[in-house]
Amino acid sequence: MSVLIKDREMPKSCWDCYFQDCGNCLLNSHKAVDKNIVKDRIDEDCPLIEVPEPHGRCIDADALNYTMLYKENWMRGTGIEAPAVWRKDIDAAPTIIPASEECET
Repeated sequence: MSVLIKDREMPKSCWDCYFQDCGNCLLNSHKAVDKNIVKDRIDEDCPLIEVPEPHGRCIDADALNYTMLYKENWMRGTGIEAPAVWRKDIDAAPTIIPASEECET
């Protein structure tokens, strides 16, 4: 499971991070953060991932791909146009992260 913290920017370094306390990473099993190594960058073991802005609606592409492959096999030879069905599947896919405000229509 993951957590998205909205309206929070990615820190520029471990020492600027909200999730470090007295040189210990609170997100990475209290791993000691070496100030000499990570004062100007993020440690390679950092569990934080930046979500670029603006971004559209983020969905579970693996689940969607499974659905599409199933339907593609079912539709073979039926004459049904696959892209029209897939568009409905994309629209119906569960949203993992909502679109940023800049991308909402």
